[in-house]
Amino acid sequence: MLKNKTVAGTILPDKLNLFAIRGVQFTGFVTDNPDLVHHHAAEEYHKKFSFALAMPGEVWTIQLETIKLTDNTVGIGKKICWHRENLYEDIC
Repeated sequence: MLKNKTVAGTILPDKLNLFAIRGVQFTGFVTDNPDLVHHHAAEEYHKKFSFALAMPGEVWTIQLETIKLTDNTVGIGKKICWHRENLYEDIC
């Protein structure tokens, strides 16, 4: 993780409805600063998922570079994008 800090991910509901697809895709990079933000993120994560304290591992924070929301519940092909370098772009 420390050699290649670039990450990408997808967040989807537990059950997929093919006619009402809804989800988020993102890209970014892992931050490795042991600063207040990282400490707060780990604290909040363990507050919500206390069982994770029993498992070895680390909590990582990600600085998001792009986010794409696909929401077919409001119309087929509806996408909203966010790019860090262009905060005013809202359509992919």
